[in-house]
Amino acid sequence: DFKRVGRPVSAREVGRVADAKKPLVTQRPVSAGKPGSAAVPRSAVAKLPVKEGKAGVGQVPHCPPGRIQQLEDSMKKLIFKKRVLHEKISMPLERAFKHFDTDNNGKVDTRRFIAAWERLGMTVTPPEASAIFNKYGKDQDGNMPYQVFISGLMVGKSRLLGMASDVQQGAFTDPQRADFKGKILYGACRKGVYAPTNWEPQLAARSSASPDTGLELEFVYGYEGKDNLSRNMFYTYKAEVVYYAAAVGVVYNKQQHTQRHFTMHDDDIKCL
Repeated sequence: DFKRVGRPVSAREVGRVADAKKPLVTQRPVSAGKPGSAAVPRSAVAKLPVKEGKAGVGQVPHCPPGRIQQLEDSMKKLIFKKRVLHEKISMPLERAFKHFDTDNNGKVDTRRFIAAWERLGMTVTPPEASAIFNKYGKDQDGNMPYQVFISGLMVGKSRLLGMASDVQQGAFTDPQRADFKGKILYGACRKGVYAPTNWEPQLAARSSASPDTGLELEFVYGYEGKDNLSRNMFYTYKAEVVYYAAAVGVVYNKQQHTQRHFTMHDDDIKCL
């Protein structure tokens, strides 16, 4: 050692080198399992959970089936109540998540997820939070991007069905097909529409039927004062005013404030 480092080695350093050359297996207990198995420190053995039956100590309790859907419906109702006028619907939830996103990385773990909902006034249990993380996705560290969760939560049921179902061409015409809740394409809408979440098929049958009452013209307001080929107003011997508006001829009685109408034209009137 003196020739290698150029200085004498103290007795303490010599003892340290001697200890370092000892087998490492003597510094920690070896497990009594199979030969060659890894050694585990005694302090770590005491902290490992011991399984008892199927459930086991330390396992996350199972979330009941259908509970997540009920929880999501309650979350949506709460967000609608918390929102402020003229702001995006999801803003209350975004503010709650950003409050606990101390790393500014757009992600939260289950603990911060639960805390964010407690800030909004809703209790979410650890099993429910774990089930939601499994549904919407999480990274290798167990953190979930909360914008992914917000986008998925705020999508309507009809839109979700439309993503996984066929597309209907044209509006509802047959009441028997009015139960379709996917995406509907027709000429009046460029990107398509979706049926309301609370859509009921019988509403289509009612809308497709002819109304049981008709419309009757009572009064015409205004008159044609621009596109005229000759005079557009006359008086009768009874001092009634005769004029036209669009395709309707009007006789107006000023004393009684009433009108008589001539509706036999099929195009705009241009002169009298």
